[in-house]
Amino acid sequence: MTMDDEPHDWIGDDDWIDDDDRIDDDDWLDEFPMVETYTDSAGNRREFDVDLFDTPGGYLATARERDREHGYEFQAMAEVRPSRALWTLRTKIRKGLAIRYLERTEFGWDFTHDEAEGHIELDGLVIDGEFIPFEELARMLAVYEGFRLRLQITDASREDP
Repeated sequence: MTMDDEPHDWIGDDDWIDDDDRIDDDDWLDEFPMVETYTDSAGNRREFDVDLFDTPGGYLATARERDREHGYEFQAMAEVRPSRALWTLRTKIRKGLAIRYLERTEFGWDFTHDEAEGHIELDGLVIDGEFIPFEELARMLAVYEGFRLRLQITDASREDP
């Protein structure tokens, strides 16, 4: 069974843990933080620092691109099982890296199609692991003058993969 299969915990031979009870054993915390590597839509390998936290609301799994001030970031939350948070996080990473929203042109960054996903930082957005200052974003949007815009802001740990 691989991490791409169903989100259950394997505890040995043919024993499976259902998602009914929170784990009381904290031994799994010893494995974190860990480093995982994924390939993006352009074939570039990207390394992430993956961490897992036991919070009052459940388990929070986070991934932040290594060695980049502004890079990809992903989060996933699970109320009961740390394995579910990790499975959801890994699914979000794969999906997030599969689509390229930006391309570099002679004028700077432009959208590859009429949508983009990323995360908000203090002075701009991070899309495709690239920091886009708000001034650059305004230039990118100016070509769409007269079009309609739908803006949706979501909690990164709660959105579906």
